[in-house]
Amino acid sequence: ADGPPLLPTEVLAEDFKSVIKHGLEAKVLHPNGPKARHVCRHFLKIAWENATFEEKEYLPLIEKRVEHGSLSDIIKEKVLVRAQKTDLNEAIIDVYSKILNSLKANEPFF
Repeated sequence: ADGPPLLPTEVLAEDFKSVIKHGLEAKVLHPNGPKARHVCRHFLKIAWENATFEEKEYLPLIEKRVEHGSLSDIIKEKVLVRAQKTDLNEAIIDVYSKILNSLKANEPFF
């Protein structure tokens, strides 16, 4: 019961480079999905099944990252939405002000 065979190091290295370049939309050679997001969903499911009570408190945050992207993806999206109503500099300042407030309150920024 050793589980499925491990992927060759070369495949893992190529997948890693692809994820760095393309994020969760990266195409990967993993048996649990064609894209990094699918693989992350698979591992998140395993985490839900095996996490302790305390660990499960963090899984919704991880799930949001898997579904909506990294913090930089979210910042970019929010700046672009805000920039539709104002100039880009003001949009950036507005979004980063909200991030600062989240940090001060020790709350995740979504």
